[in-house]
Amino acid sequence: MKTLDRLEFMRLFVRIAESGSLKTAAQTVGVPQPTASHQLRQVESLPGVKPVRRSTYDLGLTDAGTRFLSRHRQIAGCPLCASNRPFPIANPATS
Repeated sequence: MKTLDRLEFMRLFVRIAESGSLKTAAQTVGVPQPTASHQLRQVESLPGVKPVRRSTYDLGLTDAGTRFLSRHRQIAGCPLCASNRPFPIANPATS
């Protein structure tokens, strides 16, 4: 099973929150639904981390999930953060 890197998971989590559906989020991000579910379970297994409230027919954010979403939207939407290229650093001689 594929393991998502942190940025991929951030994008997945944003889509989960927006769609309210693990299946839809997985399709949007381009990963199989079992992979998305596995990644979310790994985060949920961390002590004190419960970003979503799940039932058979519903998936919603907890208060912690809402805070998590706010931070992740900022990071996942940042063009420099979204690329794998290093951040540009000004040349001290020309700055």
